[in-house]
Amino acid sequence: CNSKCIREGVPPVLVVDGTGEVLPISNQDAVRSYPGEHVEITGTLRANALRVGAVKVVEKPAAPAADDGAESYPGDYLVSADHVIGIDTFIGDDGKKTLLFSDYKSGVVRRLFPVSGSEYTVGPGFSVASPIELRVRFVRDGQSRGVSKLLVQAADGTETSATRVPLSENEVRFQGSDATLAGTLIMPESKAPVPAIILLHGSGPLTRYSFGPYPHFFASLGFAVLVYDKRSAGSSTGEYLSKNAYYPEPFIQDALAAIHFLENQKRIRKSAIGLWGSSEGGMLATQVAARTRNAAFVINSSGFMMPLWKEMLYNRRAQLQSDGFSASEIADAVQFQKLRFRVGQTGAGWDEYQKMRSRLRDRKWFPMFF
Repeated sequence: CNSKCIREGVPPVLVVDGTGEVLPISNQDAVRSYPGEHVEITGTLRANALRVGAVKVVEKPAAPAADDGAESYPGDYLVSADHVIGIDTFIGDDGKKTLLFSDYKSGVVRRLFPVSGSEYTVGPGFSVASPIELRVRFVRDGQSRGVSKLLVQAADGTETSATRVPLSENEVRFQGSDATLAGTLIMPESKAPVPAIILLHGSGPLTRYSFGPYPHFFASLGFAVLVYDKRSAGSSTGEYLSKNAYYPEPFIQDALAAIHFLENQKRIRKSAIGLWGSSEGGMLATQVAARTRNAAFVINSSGFMMPLWKEMLYNRRAQLQSDGFSASEIADAVQFQKLRFRVGQTGAGWDEYQKMRSRLRDRKWFPMFF
């Protein structure tokens, strides 16, 4: 918080470098004299709030060197027959594009922090930069200038070399019912047709770069992998969810179009096309499989299996309980949500809905959901 918002009574918070995580501060007077500063803080973290012990002003780190070769780095890199490292482009909740380092043998998935055009570091947590645990360097072939391998140096100086696995990655487009969907098709090197997997997004207007380590993980297993920008996002067209659309029908139709697209690719084994999805995508994967006999398998990663309206009611209760709201406040929020559902389903009770909305709109929990 800068000087102006502190003067206006806005509580200062700590924003953690590298992650964007925001931590509330229980003893706020300890940091009020450091508005907008880059600081190193020691303290105790309890119940997601930081009690500050000591504060030290530090120099803000310089911006990393520009990386003009990052677009060519994603892929799979072979250490040994049973050890593959994946590099993926990822756009997180902060909207920033970054590279992910994934060791499929150890299960480590970390963000790469650029040092120079070809050198990166890896910290101890997903988006934690220091202390440095690994140094990663991409090496280009002397003749083609393409990336041929990566070198991984551990903190003790041990260096591991990984050779790039041949993969093709092509921009593709296919037609949904009312949207043109743009994506990337990752193909392993194979003389015979290969199985394929379509990755389905979680909720929101997400792009093909929202799947973390999974695109190249599945490619390392020999799958062709199709990732695409959700309707209205990235390079895809169409409306995200029109007022007349019945959720989740537009997204189901898009996934069915993706299956049809793969069925027409010569190098794809048509009898072995499956779906993977996380959260909303997990739910969609099961919905799509119920609509077609052409889905060979489904992987539902944390997708809900109950009707959406029940899931939303459960979410309202659980979130408000977690945030410390009283039983009566939780009951009001759940009752209002049920009324919204009833009005939306039947068209009856609009006047009752308007009155209840006017009565509750100033409650602290109201803008969290409505």
